[in-house]
Amino acid sequence: MGANALNRSLQPKAVIMVLLMMLMLVPLTPVSTAEDTNPDNLQAQHIAATFDPISETTTVTWQNIDTFNGNTPYYHDATYIVHRHTEPITQSNIDAAQTIDSVAACQANVYVQYVWCLSSAGGNGGQHPGHSVSYLVDAGTNGTFYYAITIEWDEEGATVSHEELDPDVSTLTIGVDEITSPVETPLYFQASYSLADSETTLTWINYHSPLLPNTEPALENTSILIWRSTTEISRSNGGQVYQQLTPIANLSSDQESYVHTVPPNTNEEAYYAITYYIPNKTGSGEDFIDLRFLSGNALTQPILEDNRPPSHVTVFSVSTTSEDDGTGETELTWFGVPGESGERYNLYVSGVAFTSIYDTGVTFLASVYEDQALEDSNSPYKYTRELPIGTLGMAYYCVVTVDAIGLFDNATSGGSCDSVEEDAFSNWQKEPTNVHA
Repeated sequence: MGANALNRSLQPKAVIMVLLMMLMLVPLTPVSTAEDTNPDNLQAQHIAATFDPISETTTVTWQNIDTFNGNTPYYHDATYIVHRHTEPITQSNIDAAQTIDSVAACQANVYVQYVWCLSSAGGNGGQHPGHSVSYLVDAGTNGTFYYAITIEWDEEGATVSHEELDPDVSTLTIGVDEITSPVETPLYFQASYSLADSETTLTWINYHSPLLPNTEPALENTSILIWRSTTEISRSNGGQVYQQLTPIANLSSDQESYVHTVPPNTNEEAYYAITYYIPNKTGSGEDFIDLRFLSGNALTQPILEDNRPPSHVTVFSVSTTSEDDGTGETELTWFGVPGESGERYNLYVSGVAFTSIYDTGVTFLASVYEDQALEDSNSPYKYTRELPIGTLGMAYYCVVTVDAIGLFDNATSGGSCDSVEEDAFSNWQKEPTNVHA
């Protein structure tokens, strides 16, 4: 099955992991009209948490206090901190809890007046809608977890922390059941690009490899999908990858390498990722694709795929001078190629016009490397060639741009070449030297 056909066939059937992270919906913060509990130090109010098994995300919500007190002005400098633990969080065990996020308690540029920082549910002039934090639960999790909110703020240059943890006000007494799927994807995914072959080679170790301990054979008809993108592929955009990209390859589940031929005239950074397509994994017609990319099965650094030679310089000129001792100089002047980085400029000369640096009679003179300060000041590059004594005749010069990975166009162009008649002979005062009687 071709990649396009495969992508179409997957659309109606992959119901388990395909939706993972596609929507990342953040539910509205539940609004409570109950009175504040212990609000003097701006304790978070009305904490709640829900787990979404589709996105494998737990969303924690809470509200600001709804009655003004002497500490309310500190809201503008305050931060709420979200904690997670395997047991109800109290002052005695909060140090062992996991900190999963922190959020501004009240953005001063949005809620300019202190009173606006109060909860909008309180009816006391507050405008703040409440807070919501989403936590992506690790793969293979199966347990009950508890969440709590504490607050800290800056007071005259010192950090003031408050850990009031009233049950079901700022800390949960009933935990959240979090169950996520274990990882089942290829491992040790790597990529390398060959400039000589214009190919990117991808390698990996299969999750079901008999060389790995405690693995079982792949389910029947399992295949491998390979994805390519110009943006990084990760858990946060896995659903978008599935919806917007077509796999570049569909391989049998025993394969552990793939070579992607890079089209001509390409110059871009590419990210690759690899997943399994497992038909009927959880039931008839319920296919499975793990789009969380949690096992190193997606590149975090791009591969530069570049087979496009850099442009030639468009402004190039030569001029020559001579001395009465038969010597002379020819100065080559040009401007750098915009958009290149780490390039160099190779200079060539011949006694006749040439269209390729490989033509007979073409001589390499020198390489001049990128000078960023020169380019930033819009100044030209210069190279001076010392002429052999008595030089006489036409000389044809060309400059060829070589990019950072060694690509260049061997053909020359009108804008990157110039010619000059070099005459270190006519002004030469040919008088004998070192004459002894």
